[in-house]
Amino acid sequence: MHMIILRQYDTLLEVQAKIEMCKFFGLQGQGS
Repeated sequence: MHMIILRQYDTLLEVQAKIEMCKFFGLQGQGS
């Protein structure tokens, strides 16, 4: 049970990290 919750939480963090990276690179692209 706990493993499933951790796995879903891990995926959520991964998605958030990708979104942050996209925002970061998007801002970098606009700057240059």
